[in-house]
Parts: sequence; structure tokens; C-alpha cells
Amino acid sequence: MNAQNDPPASPDLPSPKPRGSVKSFACGNCGGIVNIRAGGHTVTAVCNSCGSLIDALDENYRILKSYQEKMPPLLIELGTRGRLKGVEWEVIGNLRRTDGSGMYSWQEFLLFNPYHGFRWLVEQNGAWSFVTPLKEYPDLDGLAVRSFSYYGKKYEIFDRGEAVVRSVVGEFYWRVKRGESVQTEDYISPPHMFSIERDTSEINVSLGEYVPPQVIWSAFKLPLPQRAQRDIAPHQPSPYRERRGKMFGIASIFLTLLVVIHVFTLFSSANQVALEQTIALSGGKSQVVVSPPFRLEKSVANVELISRAMLTNQWAETDFTLINEDTGKIYNFVQGIEYYEGRDSDGAWSEGSRSTSSTLSAIPGGRYRLTAETESNASVVPVQVTLKRDVPIWSNFFLACGAVLLWFGWEWLRDRSFETRRWSNSDFSPYSSGEDDD
Repeated sequence: MNAQNDPPASPDLPSPKPRGSVKSFACGNCGGIVNIRAGGHTVTAVCNSCGSLIDALDENYRILKSYQEKMPPLLIELGTRGRLKGVEWEVIGNLRRTDGSGMYSWQEFLLFNPYHGFRWLVEQNGAWSFVTPLKEYPDLDGLAVRSFSYYGKKYEIFDRGEAVVRSVVGEFYWRVKRGESVQTEDYISPPHMFSIERDTSEINVSLGEYVPPQVIWSAFKLPLPQRAQRDIAPHQPSPYRERRGKMFGIASIFLTLLVVIHVFTLFSSANQVALEQTIALSGGKSQVVVSPPFRLEKSVANVELISRAMLTNQWAETDFTLINEDTGKIYNFVQGIEYYEGRDSDGAWSEGSRSTSSTLSAIPGGRYRLTAETESNASVVPVQVTLKRDVPIWSNFFLACGAVLLWFGWEWLRDRSFETRRWSNSDFSPYSSGEDDD
């Protein structure tokens, strides 16, 4: 987290003191060894062998509630140390919790450092959060809202429900027990999650930060393979969001360059008329017309041929041949003109066009002639032919802009898909068409 926007940390910070030795004793229920690593702060301990709840403040370590069961193995064993956020933490407790229905489960590891107090590691479906209890937070009496701002960040509601403790092991700074439940609210602003837990007597507030699984495995030196993340975490940052921001900057620069280059091309193009000629159509007969010689300037440039004819409910097709009289090289292309109009029950209509154009790229300069062979169903109708040299090409500009926008649009779609998948696990999805109750 950015230090400038970091919220105040846990209210449970102890006074700085050196790390003391681990205190061990035998469980009064099963005889298993119980370790106390946060002496002076631990209120209850849970036997790692049988799960019995022990009063850590009682000098005889009185059993508060006894159980006889084998505790399940932990992803991170109690007593394991790891370095996160530049601090060495020791795992001293573990809670396994579910929602009220029991369909969704997660586990919480209590971390301790004598100089920094308590933190939590929360794991669900292979996704991890580093959680800091908060001592300052917004007014929570009426916080059941869709969003709010906290330290310059907007948090949006992701989930409201119930959390029930299903199993517990290790030591804790409050009297935790199985079956206890709290009402929860989770608000997200990736990579952070603002969480609220309420019961009849108190409110606990914390701020979680998404941590990639590989960082956890490396920090606590855990063996591989470990449980892979199976879904997008509620506050997992989109890998496409930051990239999309960078791409927006690159695309903006590229589009600006395209505009500058195209404007320069518009002003530098000669757009010179090299030939103008009228071809007379005659009653459907095939006609061949040869233009007088003309010169194309510049060593290499494009040419554009434009044909216009005042046809009505008629068509004309012309085979053009551009002949270089210096080299004998020829360039063939075909143009068609057709235009129809009329009136029906829906009113006047028209189809086609009375003009068309073709562009040939990279035509060498020199002396040329243009031949035209025309067929048509028209009577005698003049066709105006205009040949231009070195004209600006808009299609290349639009294609280049379209490619840039397509590239950016693809990243936008990937980011939206990521966000849609994230919010699919929430009853408050902004991508849902339904109305949600607060």
C-alpha cells in the first residue's frame, strides 16, 4: 500500500519488546503439547491435537471446552515464520470459517510479531489476503451502503452475509470458540478489501490486501506444489487494467502521430489533374476510346481515376487500360456505374451511384495513354473521366486508426471479462441487469 494513503493499523499493537521464548505445556484433555508464542497477549489457546479450548490467562491452563478429535492439517503449520511487507511474522493460530449456509469456506491464519502486533492471512480457493485490523474507520452505524470513500479510495459493496467458525487451533487474543458467528460486510477497491464483522457486542473492522499465492509460498518457504488459485478473488487486481492504462497512452500517441502524418500528406500531395476526357456511350455498343498522351509527374506516386455519368435506371461498365508509352507496361482495371430510382408504396427510392473511382498505387512517372472500352444499356450518355496524380489516401489513415482502436478495444474487452467474472460471485454486481437490495 502507498504509505501516504495507509490507514491506521491494528488497535492490538503491543509495546515493542524482544521476541520471548515459546512457552509450552501439556493439554489437560489429551496430553498433547500446546505452545504459547504471544505470551502476554494470548487470551485463549486451542490444542493442536484434540481441539480443546484452553484459558491461556489461567496459570493452570484451565480447559474451557474439551473435544476429542484429530485436527485437520494446515496449509501453513503453526510456528512457521515468513517475511511479508518487510516484517517477519509467525503463524500462531488458524480459524476455519464458512458462510451461514456452509457452501463457501475459507481459513484465516493469525500472524504475530512482537513489534508490530497481529495481522491475518486469509485464504479462500487458493487466493490470499494480508489483513490489517483497523483502529480508525468511517462511521459504521449506517454503513450499509453500496459504496463509500476511505483514504482517497472508493470501496464498493461486494458481499453481505454471515461468517461461522467451524474449527479453531492455536492461540488468539480473544475468546474464540466454534460455532460463534458474526454478520459481515465486504467492500472492495482492488487490490484492497474493507471488511466489517458485527455481533451483538462489538464491531471489528479490517483492511485486506490481495497477495499473489506465489508470494505466500516464497515468504513462508512452503514446499510445492501447493493449492492453486481456483477463481478470481473479490479484490484481485485485473492484470488488464494497468496494461489498458499503458496501452491508452501508447494508442493516444500513435493516433496523434497518424493524424500529424496524414495532415502532412494532405498538404504535401500534388492532387494534380493529369487527364480529363468525355466518353460518349452509344446504345449498348462496345466502344474503345484512346486518350491523347499525357504525362504523370513525380518518379512514383498513386493515380485516381474518377468516372461520372448521368444514368437513370441504366448501367455502364468500362475496362480501362493505362499504358506507359516509355516502357510499354500496362495497368488494367474495371469500373462500373449503375443507378436506379423509382417510387412505390413506401415512397421514392434510389439505388446505386452515378460516379465511381479507383486508385492505383506506386505508378511510375512518364508518358501515358488511357484506353477505355465501354458497354452499357444506355442511349447516348456522356461519361466524364478524370485522372488525378498523387492524391491523398484516406483509407490507409482509417485502417491504421481502426487497427489501433481494435487493439485497445480487445484489451478493454479482456478487462471487462475479468471484472464480469469477479462480480459473478457477488449479489451486487454492476454488470447485472437486476436490482439488488441493500
